[in-house]
Amino acid sequence: MPEDVPDRLTAQTIEHHAEGSGWLDAYYDLRNGTWLDDEGNERKLTWKQAAFVAWDSAPKGIRKPKTMKELAAVLGYKNEHVFYKWRKREWYRKLVIELREGILLPYLRDVDEKTIEAARREDGSAGVAARKLFYEQLGLSKQNVNIEIEHNIPIRVIELADDDDREE
Repeated sequence: MPEDVPDRLTAQTIEHHAEGSGWLDAYYDLRNGTWLDDEGNERKLTWKQAAFVAWDSAPKGIRKPKTMKELAAVLGYKNEHVFYKWRKREWYRKLVIELREGILLPYLRDVDEKTIEAARREDGSAGVAARKLFYEQLGLSKQNVNIEIEHNIPIRVIELADDDDREE
């Protein structure tokens, strides 16, 4: 049997463990999808890689199996060492980020609305924080400012906290 196709028992075992543990849909998405490597070539994960990435991306509290060692046994490995190697690979990092974006993206508009509403209505430090985030998202606020001075003029820079209203 080819390496890229789980046998029927293994596929059923994966589905059994993944059902209700937060990673079955991600497994199917990864199994059926492709990704671009660093050279721009389209690649497909093996079923074992897809199972690990989906499992590893799920919240720890609801993962089944609970440990990498247990997952390794389900996938037919003697130990979990291959997973540590995969975590260091660029394809792994890219796919975890894509999975995270897939989870967060549907909420983007709602979060934007809340940010805008808070920036418009909140007072005090909550309002300042919301407006700061709003301006940063628009690229209108920069954390670090570089000032170039052409003349030898003494300048005093004072950093004030968001709620500091003293005069100096």
